[in-house]
Amino acid sequence: MTNVKESLEREIQVLGLQLDASTARMERHAALLQTGSRWSNRMNEWAETIDGILDRTSKALTEQNERISKLEQKNS
Repeated sequence: MTNVKESLEREIQVLGLQLDASTARMERHAALLQTGSRWSNRMNEWAETIDGILDRTSKALTEQNERISKLEQKNS
């Protein structure tokens, strides 16, 4: 009986260590996932900002080209 008890205690200890290792690994994965999610959100916000800037710049250039065309036609 003593041998069986000691054997079971060792197995429980090994399982506990394996669970600890699995928990640590899962926590690392969760941290990486969260970091990646934050990075993706920041990149999406940045892309939306840049898209807005490019849109405003494109509109301004189009308006300026139209004004130049009208001035050139007026002077011709």
